[in-house]
This record gives sequence, C-alpha cells and structure tokens, in this order.
Amino acid sequence: GHIPPPATPPAGISMLVVTPDVAEANQLVQHCTDSGYQVTPAASGEAALEKVREVASQGGRVQPYELVLCDAELPDMPGLELLLELREILGNNVRAD
Repeated sequence: GHIPPPATPPAGISMLVVTPDVAEANQLVQHCTDSGYQVTPAASGEAALEKVREVASQGGRVQPYELVLCDAELPDMPGLELLLELREILGNNVRAD
C-alpha cells in the first residue's frame, strides 16, 4: 500500500525500523530516509536490542534512536516487549505507545 508522507521531521532524527518483512523494511527505510530521517533497519527484536545496546555503549558520542517503529509481533518477541526492553536500556524517557 501507499504510505503517506510524515510531517517534516527536524533534520537528522534517528529512527530504528524493526520488521522481519524485507520488502516492508526497504520501503520504510527509503521513504523515511527521503523524508529526512536517519534510518537503521533491524529484522528482529534481538537484532534491534543489539543495535540499541551498541549505540548506548558509545556514551554520549553517538545519538541514540529517537524514534522506534516496530511490528506488533516480531519473530522472537512481541513488539511491546521490545519497547519495554528498550526502556530498560535507554531509560524512562522511552514511551511505549
């Protein structure tokens, strides 16, 4: 289907896209990159957690993901569980809505 364009983000907002569907991931990455986001794809909850842990281990040198877009059901865990685990890693400023 067609994805409507998002509101114009501030330049350089970092986004983590978590979906096992390669075609969907490619479409989202392309669309969001074209819209000004810095996008990192992950195919599973564990892959997403590894990417976030890697960024978090950089201290303040690397900008953490400011936005996470994930499927409700991933191959290895529910999307809500992933968001709650991200909150544990990144702190309470992570909203799970």
